[in-house]
Amino acid sequence: MKSKDVFPKIRFGDLYPQIILLIAFLLSLFFKLWSFAVFFICALILSFLFTHFSSRKSALKIKHYLENAALHVGMSESMPGFPFPAVSVNTAGKITWYNSSMDKLMEGDLLFQKDITELVKCFDIKHVTEDGKYPVWKTELKNGTYSAFSHRITTKNPDDDLIMVYFLNITEQEQAEKSFRDSRFVSMAVAFDNYEEVMQGLSDEARNSVQSSIERNLQGMTSEADGIFKKTERDRYSIYLSNQALQSLINKKFPILDAAREIQNGNSIAPTLSIGIGVEGDSFNETDMFARAALDMALGRGGDQVVIKDKNQILYFGGKTREVEKRTKVKSRVIAVALRELILQSDNVIITGHKNADIDCIGAAMGIVSIARFLGKKAYIIQNECDDTAKEVVKKAIEDDVYKNVFLKRASLEDVLLPKSVLIIVDTNSPSYMELNDLLGLTEQIVLIDHHRRSADFIENPTLQYHEPYASSTCEMITEMLPYICDKNILIKVEAEALYSGIYLDTKCFTFKTGVRTLEAAAYLRRAGIDPITVKQYFKSNLETFTMRAGLIQGAKVVKDHIAISVADEVRTPSVIAQAADELLNISGIDTSFVIAKHENACVISGRSTGTINVQVILEHLGGGGHFSVAGAQVRDSSPAEVENQLMEIIETYLNEQ
Repeated sequence: MKSKDVFPKIRFGDLYPQIILLIAFLLSLFFKLWSFAVFFICALILSFLFTHFSSRKSALKIKHYLENAALHVGMSESMPGFPFPAVSVNTAGKITWYNSSMDKLMEGDLLFQKDITELVKCFDIKHVTEDGKYPVWKTELKNGTYSAFSHRITTKNPDDDLIMVYFLNITEQEQAEKSFRDSRFVSMAVAFDNYEEVMQGLSDEARNSVQSSIERNLQGMTSEADGIFKKTERDRYSIYLSNQALQSLINKKFPILDAAREIQNGNSIAPTLSIGIGVEGDSFNETDMFARAALDMALGRGGDQVVIKDKNQILYFGGKTREVEKRTKVKSRVIAVALRELILQSDNVIITGHKNADIDCIGAAMGIVSIARFLGKKAYIIQNECDDTAKEVVKKAIEDDVYKNVFLKRASLEDVLLPKSVLIIVDTNSPSYMELNDLLGLTEQIVLIDHHRRSADFIENPTLQYHEPYASSTCEMITEMLPYICDKNILIKVEAEALYSGIYLDTKCFTFKTGVRTLEAAAYLRRAGIDPITVKQYFKSNLETFTMRAGLIQGAKVVKDHIAISVADEVRTPSVIAQAADELLNISGIDTSFVIAKHENACVISGRSTGTINVQVILEHLGGGGHFSVAGAQVRDSSPAEVENQLMEIIETYLNEQ
């Protein structure tokens, strides 16, 4: 701004007071009123001085304001000449001005008095400050993608502040980034996950036919994606393709899974594939590691599904079939030998399970106690809460001298923790479901034994891991290991009863997930001296519990013609909620059930299915987990009605995808 602009010319209209004083002064002289003449001439001088300094102050204020605006707009002469599209916005969010570049960008659309959110949907004036921080928003305009920068120009009155918004075309940058993302390397690790079961009993010709059909489907998928296919083992494959090709497979929901199941093999078991996909690694090696970890998770969740993993999230696709029982016991023998050596090298054994432990959790823990006792090591079960059935078993166990001081609370852990203690976690694989997840950092030797499908927050890097989602229960897995620890019976009667009770509970009286190995484990325990009638007594409920369960069943409603949902505002125990969900499946025409009720500070959900719907996948969206046909979840800070609404939306989405 030039100096002459600082003192602008005084307009005639601004001199009315001085003209009046001048006339009064002249009249005083004419009539020789000297005292009045002196007064009016002094007033006239003061008036001129006041006008001069007031004009100067205003001019300086205007100069400062325009220079401040010029500084932030990046020009020295005029805002209309700014080379980038720009608009000014008042504190109400209305556009008060825009330059010619903006007018050209919007192809002549009238912007005056329009809301700024019509141009930048996520624009928020509250985040625009004058302290040098320039909020940036991304928006789509007429001819591409733009970054919208903003800055506040302040005045004495905050309501008169001016917000300047400048637009920078980043379309080419966005296209370059998309091209880079699309071309990034993606690693796929593929497993023919039920190879042994499918090939059992087939002729060599049938085996070759199944194998070649699987590989032909995989090669066809790879060729279509312009990728690389490589067979690494008889039932393992590696595939490498671009991220753009992966997005196409995601959009199609991975039809390769369905194609594998449709292969005719002369066997009652359909072939299934598990695929782990690694993306967005910092290097090829890290991306490949993500793929292998994702494949482990897919297998740990029962197979027949795709898991995609990057640094921040895990995505799941598929999971339409139930787990298939493995017919070989080689793994249980190997784990038993490794567990034996690990316990022998330890100072003692500390065992824990999941929150509100059930009889499968407690029974498995007592089975580990029997192994430690046989190997001459002291064992402790750290558990704060149990359900009603587990409490009955614990009550009976502590009557035996063998179990004196075995069951401890968390507060007593410091008294038994030694430098070489081994921690054995049973019946859960998620730290968030562990009753005492702080135990993970107290010892270097950690053993994980569980039969639930693998959760997203799987316990990382245990020293020894025995995770089999096909198993009916953790008690079955422990019982299978006992003959490899010792060829004689090492169980006392209450331990055998606890293990049998765990299998009995999780198989719903040997009707659910009951395979050959399940019955063999039950037979082993029967030979160990258990009385099935005594075991059944543990599962009897009192009249109050029976009435609560009946109330949940009575309040159920049927949706989608085959799904029963019961919702209660009253507080119910998790065992009652689970029992009600089991009972609802006994109703004709019902193949899936969900029961929702309050418990402590959360809403507890139990889901059950006859195998037509994967309740684990549904309840994972609510933070839960479990098996294909048995799952549960706990939702905090929500009412039962709100949880029901969320559940209905998830079911609707699931059924549409199927």
